[in-house]
Amino acid sequence: MPLVSDSATPTFSGKSSAEYRGKSNGPVVIIAMLVFGMVISAEGLAMLRVGDSAGYGIGIFGSLFLVFAVFIAVRAFLERGLRISVYADGYLDERGGRTTAVRWGDVRVVVVDNANVRGAPPTQAYKVELNNGKRFTYSTLVKDVGKLGETLQNEVARVQLPAALQALEAGSRLTFGKLAVSRQGLHNGSETLAWATVDRISVSPQGEWMLAIWKKAPGGGSKWTSQKLRDIPNHTILLKLAERFARGR
Repeated sequence: MPLVSDSATPTFSGKSSAEYRGKSNGPVVIIAMLVFGMVISAEGLAMLRVGDSAGYGIGIFGSLFLVFAVFIAVRAFLERGLRISVYADGYLDERGGRTTAVRWGDVRVVVVDNANVRGAPPTQAYKVELNNGKRFTYSTLVKDVGKLGETLQNEVARVQLPAALQALEAGSRLTFGKLAVSRQGLHNGSETLAWATVDRISVSPQGEWMLAIWKKAPGGGSKWTSQKLRDIPNHTILLKLAERFARGR
């Protein structure tokens, strides 16, 4: 499906397979937050004028809340109408009255930055960097961002995997943050884990999401290394390569 640009707005031909929209704070909520911040700040200032030192704390709280409200308002304006439409050859990013067409082949890396820390709401962020250096971040501000993140990872892996396999067969070493992959095995700095000794690779969604590599050992596997998932760009491609080479291709 070719990229169609018969006007100032780029698009892909064919029908989109999925669509994801942003979660927007309504204008009433934003206005209420701004008014609340201004009222509290004014109250703190009034207390200071009559010599009440408690006004410092109230004024600081109101000012910080007002700054936060302004941040929310600016972000809502810049990302108004956020919509991501997925096609066979890429996706459209629409926000703030602008549309960007991203081909899967134009994506350099996808980074997963998720956390599920006890006592705090879970966070999800999928960071996309294109070959031209442009970057996009999709967080929980997008409805069903987890499904969007899976699509981004799988589609980019589908496009990049053939070239990655060819490079490995030619003797190259591919890097994924501090980790690397070659025909000989997995590499972590000066350490190498041969494919024949790889027991398993797992991704843990507890706390900060981690990727752990286990090596074969008597009585069960032992952990060889564990790294934060956000430090491993294109980790989905690493997993697919490891699956093929560890099982003898």
